[in-house]
Amino acid sequence: MKKFTVLILLFIVCNIGKSQTTTESSLYFKEIITLIEQKNFFKARDLFNQNKEKLSSYHQLITEAYIDNAFNQLEESNKKIKSLFRDYKKELFDSLKLNLFLVLQDNSFKLHNYKEAKEASDSIIIHYANLLSAKELEEHENGRTIGKILENQPKQKVTIKKTTTCKIQRDKAGLANLMVKYKKDSMNFIFDTGANISTVTETMAKKMNMKILNDSVKVGTITGNKVTSGLAICPEFWIGNIKMENIVFLIFKDEDLAFSQIQYQINGIIGFPVIEAFGEVRITKNEELIVPEKPTHYPVQNMALDFLNPILQLGDEYYIFDTGATETMLYKRYFTKHEQEIRNQFQESEVKFGGAGGVVIRKAFKIDFFPVINGKKIEIKGVSVFSESNEEKGKYEFFYGNIGQDLIKKFNTVTLNFHSMYIKFD
Repeated sequence: MKKFTVLILLFIVCNIGKSQTTTESSLYFKEIITLIEQKNFFKARDLFNQNKEKLSSYHQLITEAYIDNAFNQLEESNKKIKSLFRDYKKELFDSLKLNLFLVLQDNSFKLHNYKEAKEASDSIIIHYANLLSAKELEEHENGRTIGKILENQPKQKVTIKKTTTCKIQRDKAGLANLMVKYKKDSMNFIFDTGANISTVTETMAKKMNMKILNDSVKVGTITGNKVTSGLAICPEFWIGNIKMENIVFLIFKDEDLAFSQIQYQINGIIGFPVIEAFGEVRITKNEELIVPEKPTHYPVQNMALDFLNPILQLGDEYYIFDTGATETMLYKRYFTKHEQEIRNQFQESEVKFGGAGGVVIRKAFKIDFFPVINGKKIEIKGVSVFSESNEEKGKYEFFYGNIGQDLIKKFNTVTLNFHSMYIKFD
């Protein structure tokens, strides 16, 4: 599945007349949409809340559809999109329709309404292929394949019987693992908010009696390469007191998740769709994962979602929050903002990192990173800062970095709550 992107701001300027709105509404609308395009969902939300009454009903619906998507109000976002297609059919031009279908696809996939996600992909490919690059079109074809494979499969179901506390086990790579119980056996799986879909090896898929779906998809990897993966549905497994049913897994060949240099084999990964369904997770310094029976409210909303990636707001910067990453990494946007300071104090060198799909070597500066959390500076030494982006344009260009376990471990407890949309550090 592809992350939605607000494609082009020209549609606002060129089509203001079509929406029959005031100049004031159009100006605020343009500013908010620009922020959303830049992945600054937090400032876009705040600006919208401050000026909502100045926006036309048409502009309000469009803006709320995007903001609801970013802050995990998926059904509300879909309702607004469907209202736009129903009530403003004449005002909707092709580039805006494409964007709305992208959001609808994203919402529906997260809601495990695979048929609706596939239908949104159909509309994108059939009606708006001329607005997509060849690479984007290929990704949407792949997304449609996933939707087609899953459209008649049952929805994911996660049942929290009571508050669960699980011991986190560290593997050879230092990654957090949880004990997954299936049938009369158990196995450690990596716990990773950065995994868009849960993942398993062919061997484990057979052991867990998964339903193998007869098709394959292409999956992007940390190296930028793509590998072929299968899809499967796991009928049932448990983590502590939490029952998982009908969970979608990517199936990789065993060797694709093996690292011979350290004699290490990944058996499986619990990814974002399952973790989000927990509602709230707490990661403690003494290596425990706590999932409360009922999520708790907190007034600060500092987490958003960019497709399946949790985004953390730190001051005026925003970072991908990745529990599966052992180390924090900073991207080109951070480097550009702090370039002179970095070049004056640090030397660029080669850094090796990898994952499924192999190992890659890139040049980076190793710096001391001082994020401010709860009003205090937190020091993390030896953080890689990349002066150039090695990712496809649009994927990470607006984020300042990827927050990993080296920051998480600085606190007694870190809470991720997908209902109130916050990350709390204690």
